[in-house]
Amino acid sequence: MARISTYELDTTVQTTDKFLGSNADGSVKNFKMSDISKYLKATNSAGVGGQLAFVYHDSNNNGFGVRQPGTITFDNGGAAVVAMSGITTIKVSKFPNGSSDSAVSLINTFLNTNVIIADTEDQDQFGVYSVTAINQDSDETNFYDLSLTLVGSLSNGNLNNLQSYSISVFTAGDKNLLHTQSSASNSWTVNHNMGKYPSVSIVECDPSANETDGDLVIGEVTYNSINQLTIKFAAAISGVAYIN
Repeated sequence: MARISTYELDTTVQTTDKFLGSNADGSVKNFKMSDISKYLKATNSAGVGGQLAFVYHDSNNNGFGVRQPGTITFDNGGAAVVAMSGITTIKVSKFPNGSSDSAVSLINTFLNTNVIIADTEDQDQFGVYSVTAINQDSDETNFYDLSLTLVGSLSNGNLNNLQSYSISVFTAGDKNLLHTQSSASNSWTVNHNMGKYPSVSIVECDPSANETDGDLVIGEVTYNSINQLTIKFAAAISGVAYIN
């Protein structure tokens, strides 16, 4: 084998390029650039701040019989393919994929925020959820249950067995909503699904006549959850509420 310095430099890196290196068993192997890229994404070895990476295991737990570190699973097992739109709870390991360091403190910061769960290779497979509760599993204490509410219709694709997924706080865009109350009422309930406690401005008008301008009024706002609020008035009115 010639000296490495004698080989021509390749300044155009492609996914099909290969490296020579030592395998874990000491043998010399070829490593494809695409496989290295896949590994870095699946383990977040590049160190993207605030992002956790896991592998989804269905009810078979990849043949191990018990839940494995570095995985996303479901409490009572799960199918090989699970629609992102139907997920309401997941169980995550406190150890991200490929790591022996606990991420419990970061996992707990997801409470009362919106998170995005996305395929690390095909990011068009994703779901955006409000995290409404986080609880440590009392029996399998290395795992935490996250209660999730899908935000609007922000999802596409599936969780696929043995595929890797990232979880991080979803911060795309400023959230706002125009709530229209066409029928007069002294109590308006607004399902905004923003995953936060938004500010509220109310205008009394007649939406049935396509009005959105009128007198600014004050109502008593009660935050029922991070996704729903109720506005109460002394008398029944119609109008619009600007939620942001």
